[in-house]
Amino acid sequence: MARRDQPTRLCFSNLLNKEQVDMKIQSLRLQIVQINDEIRSLEEYKNNRCLPVSKLPPEVLSTIFESIAITIEDDLEPYSDLLSATQVCRLWRRVALDSPRIWSFIYCSATPCLVDLFLERSKAAPLHLLGSSPGDNVPVNVLNILNHLHRLKEINLEGCEADWSSRIISQGAPQLESLSLSNYGEIARFHPSADGFPVLQHLELSGFVYTSTVASLTTLRSLTITAEGSVDKSQFPSCSEFLAILACLPNLSELSLARAFARLEGPLPLSSVRLTHLTRLSIWDADIRILGMMVCITAPQLNTIDLHHSGKASAEIATPVVAAIFEKLPTFATSRSALTLGVGGSSFARVELWDDCVTSGTAKRAPFFEMVIYGTGDLRTEESVLTLFPSTTYPPTLHFPPSIQIASDHAQYAPLRRILRQLTRVTEVRTSGLTALTNLLDDTHPISLPSLKQIVLETDYSSMDKQKLLAKFAEQLKVRKGLHDVAIETFVIFDASKQLAPADLKLFEGLVKVSKRQTKRRDQRIF
Repeated sequence: MARRDQPTRLCFSNLLNKEQVDMKIQSLRLQIVQINDEIRSLEEYKNNRCLPVSKLPPEVLSTIFESIAITIEDDLEPYSDLLSATQVCRLWRRVALDSPRIWSFIYCSATPCLVDLFLERSKAAPLHLLGSSPGDNVPVNVLNILNHLHRLKEINLEGCEADWSSRIISQGAPQLESLSLSNYGEIARFHPSADGFPVLQHLELSGFVYTSTVASLTTLRSLTITAEGSVDKSQFPSCSEFLAILACLPNLSELSLARAFARLEGPLPLSSVRLTHLTRLSIWDADIRILGMMVCITAPQLNTIDLHHSGKASAEIATPVVAAIFEKLPTFATSRSALTLGVGGSSFARVELWDDCVTSGTAKRAPFFEMVIYGTGDLRTEESVLTLFPSTTYPPTLHFPPSIQIASDHAQYAPLRRILRQLTRVTEVRTSGLTALTNLLDDTHPISLPSLKQIVLETDYSSMDKQKLLAKFAEQLKVRKGLHDVAIETFVIFDASKQLAPADLKLFEGLVKVSKRQTKRRDQRIF
């Protein structure tokens, strides 16, 4: 091996002086530059001509870049992926710089320099103001972007400060189509001017009061209003006032209201409103009477109703409201229903209704109607919900959560039995616990669930009481088999962990057909 200070034959054929050495070095450096230029040219040719991705038309590349911009997460470096994509090659960069829409999605958590860069590169494209992550840059960026209100197409601000919302509402935005504001401070009013938002289609307000009865948002398609449970409700509209507001929004297709009303004094208003385009309605409130506002809305195209009661409702108040709601529901040629009864520390009843559903995969799609109501603990409210439920073409399925543990001397034992005896059309029960299962059947004269033919059990067995509970269940099956026309025919077990051994299943020989499955069906409810 040659020593490091010994000239190599590659560089020298004979002894050279200093000037010749310098010239040789310069020549080699020039060759290196030329070789690097050739390499860059070849790489550019490969990127622009040879790779499949380089054959994408500019409009396709622009669409891809735009999808990256839309799906950016509002973190500390929200634009890293987008900026990296624009630096792959000259073609990609040229396409990106020639596509203003790519730069129109502006996150206020970015640095002020990036915000200014995006404002510049977006040119005259409509802007999207998104997110509000904590940080020193956010207030400066938001105010900077609000200087371009005339260009904004979408605003989505969490933790919206008072001066931001006041500026947006007072000045308006002629191109704004979607507005979402979350206010975590004092309740603020959203009272738009007559011509402030001429094309607004989607409005979502959290911590705001909508009070305008002026026909200024006739283009609105969806409205979502949410308030925290602890806020002062005196500023919120009453049900009758809100019905007047809805009358000014004739094109609504989606309406979601969560704790959005003042406390109800007296009965529901007798007035009503017709929303011919409404397809989705959601009402959440601690006062069950406000859920009854659904009956004041006439919507011939309604296909999804979600009613959720989050307080405690006595049977005296709940029963007429539930009856009025059920009476309002349409009658379908074919329909299925599912009932859920929760008993214990937090008792509740849920009713779900599917229209035009003739297969067993009911829960593969959202129900047409869903209502959840919490009672006071005596199960009388839950009884009215489950026993007054609208008639359906196919027998309902009962879901029984596994946490139910009621002894015969428990205060809820008698009302539970009364409810189960009235559910005379239930043919299938689904539960996740052996204790709940035996509680269901712990009543033989008169019989609970007299139409029950199939039980579906998931794996949630108590190893300590398993043998005792299985023996009790087998005895209950035997008793029902001996009675007239109330025998249970099928016992479906989802036993992925194989907690039930063959010896356990022998208890049911001659009593019921056992079907053991290793995975849950896609439509299986998880409690």
